[in-house]
Parts: sequence; C-alpha cells; structure tokens
Amino acid sequence: MPLVPMNELLADAVARDYTVVQFNTDCIEITQSFLRTAEEYAAPIIVGVGQGAVKDGKIAPIAAMLRDYCARSKLPVCLHLDHSEDPDQIMQALRAGFTSIMIDGSARPLAENIEVTNHVLGLCRPLGVSVEAELGRIPGVEDDMVVTEEQANKVDLAVVEEFVSNVSVDALAVAVGSAHGIYKAEPKLDFELLAQLVGVTDTPLVLHGGSGIPDTALRKAFGMGMKKLNVGTELRLGFLRGVHAGVEAGDSIYACFERGRKIVDGLVLSKLEVSGSAGKA
Repeated sequence: MPLVPMNELLADAVARDYTVVQFNTDCIEITQSFLRTAEEYAAPIIVGVGQGAVKDGKIAPIAAMLRDYCARSKLPVCLHLDHSEDPDQIMQALRAGFTSIMIDGSARPLAENIEVTNHVLGLCRPLGVSVEAELGRIPGVEDDMVVTEEQANKVDLAVVEEFVSNVSVDALAVAVGSAHGIYKAEPKLDFELLAQLVGVTDTPLVLHGGSGIPDTALRKAFGMGMKKLNVGTELRLGFLRGVHAGVEAGDSIYACFERGRKIVDGLVLSKLEVSGSAGKA
C-alpha cells in the first residue's frame, strides 16, 4: 500500500490503545529488517530518517526504496524526517514523498519554536503530511546533533500549555528523562511529569531515546499515554555487531548483512511486543 501519514497511525493507536514505534534507518539492509519483521507480525510502523542519513544524501533514495517496498505490501508504513531544524531540508523531504516531518525547534525560544512550527505546518498540511514538534531538550547524541547535560532540560508544563494553545501538531515529543544514544546509567523517566502532560493536552506524546529504556518503564509510559516511541541507536549497533561477526567468520558480504539483519529482527520484535503494536496492522 502507499506510504501513510503519521496521524493515521497515531489515531488508530489512540483508538485501540497501543503505541506506534518509529525505527530509524541508515541503510537498505536495516530497513529490510524493519519491514520484514513488521510484515510478519502485522504491525504498523514508522520508518525514521535521521540527520546523519540526511547528511549522507539519503533523503530521496530512502523514500524511493520505501515506496517500492510498500507498493508490494499491505503493511501501513509512515516515512518520517527526524529532528529537522531547517525548513529548506523539510522541503527536500516533501518533494521526495515523506509523509511525516519533525520540526525540532526545541533549541529556540518558545515564541520562535511556535513560529517555525506553524510555518512548517503551512508547508505540510496542504499535502496531507503529518508534523511532530518537540518541547524540552533531550540530552545525548543523535547522528551529529549533540545536546549536553548542561543544555538539556525537561519540558515545562506551562510551556506545553502555551505551545498547544498556539500550535496544532499531530505529535509532540517531550523531554521527560530519556536520552538519545547509549545510556550511561539506567534512565529514570519522570512519570509524575508525564501524568501532568497528559492532563493538559490531547496531542499524542512521543518518547525519544527509546534505546536502552527497560521494558517495565516503557510499558508504564505507554499505559500513561505515550503513543509513539523512537528507537535508533540499539538497532544500528546490533546490525554492526552482526556484520562484524560475519566478517570475523569469513562470510560473504551478503551473509554478513543477514547476520546483522537477524539481530535487528529480534530488537524490532521486542519493541513491537512491548508497545502492543504487533497484530494491529
């Protein structure tokens, strides 16, 4: 089926009480794993393209690849541009056929975040493309984007209330204690803050930095209203472990790729199960 906008997936997740998982991709082999596992377990998914892949020139190639794969599948898949801060880059993604955009204005003052988000909404809404925004700053490293502990901050409840009164986005990423990249210690999500956030907005909330958060914490967050989970780092590291093992074993390049994909298959399945999205497609 054709690529679908994110708001369609999130609306179903709200209606049927599960969470949609976004898997970030860096290459065709990792993408193949997302798609075959989601197909096998009948799960709607979001394929995210992060800033590292964008800077590697992959906006158009990944979009073309997914259109080809999804045209031969009944699986609902959304193609999402992750953490874009640049309206010109967003235009490239729209031309390439992305069905969802994240405008990350979290480093800007609130008034500027509202302004740039509304500008991007003006670009996307006429095309039927969904928009995600971010409030608070999530620490860690994602591709070439670095947010230090000093720069990071949890989202402020009053800021969320002002933002959603001025902007109508399809999803809102909120900083509640998660981090991008590899955790140095077990993450501690702020569930009290999450409960307050759910009380002031009906906008589906997004948990970034899903790699390494214990399943018990994920289930609690999902049960409280997190409707989208982003995962990237553990997938790419798992894929590379498999490829490295294949190289050490003297495998062919395609056998190395398959070792990597099998590791990713297991990681993807674990997230589909904990999110409750398996069987929902």
